[in-house]
Amino acid sequence: MPTQKGIEGTNDGMLDAMRGAMIDAIGRWTIGKTDWPTPIANLGLFRREAPMPPTICLVETSIVLVVQGEKQMLVGGEAFPYNIDRFLITSLDIPANSQVVTASPEVPCLGLVLKLDLRIVAELIALGWLPLPIERSTDRGIGIGLGTVTPALLDPIKRLVDLLDEPSAIPVLAPLIQREIHYRLLM
Repeated sequence: MPTQKGIEGTNDGMLDAMRGAMIDAIGRWTIGKTDWPTPIANLGLFRREAPMPPTICLVETSIVLVVQGEKQMLVGGEAFPYNIDRFLITSLDIPANSQVVTASPEVPCLGLVLKLDLRIVAELIALGWLPLPIERSTDRGIGIGLGTVTPALLDPIKRLVDLLDEPSAIPVLAPLIQREIHYRLLM
């Protein structure tokens, strides 16, 4: 029987392999660009080659995932740092300041933004297949938070990015994978 440490080691290895593939893909698609809106609806890739001071932006209802480097979002006087282990999620369109903390030309900050479709979220909740919500503190009330990157979440995100190499499959498979990502976020 595998020990907890053995399971965690396997998960870490899976995450590292998926991240490595995503670093290669996002790095390849963003050479010479800082932001790239992909042919997949609601998916954008980004690349930053140097730390950057806070920059004013509007963060739409989305998840922001970093596969290399580190960023943070500053909202309402609070910092939300995210990196390869944590992703940023917003449930509202929020004015904020985005900051690149760790990046260089040799090891750029690479990641993606996936806008969330609240219709999919509502549909999944209405189906009633989801567990009861965990009691959470509501003291922030600003519609932003951090989540832990898991193999169950990173796998469909990687498959979505992989579709960029198979453009004829995007219209059929991207909506299915995006629905899976919404489900994983709700779980």
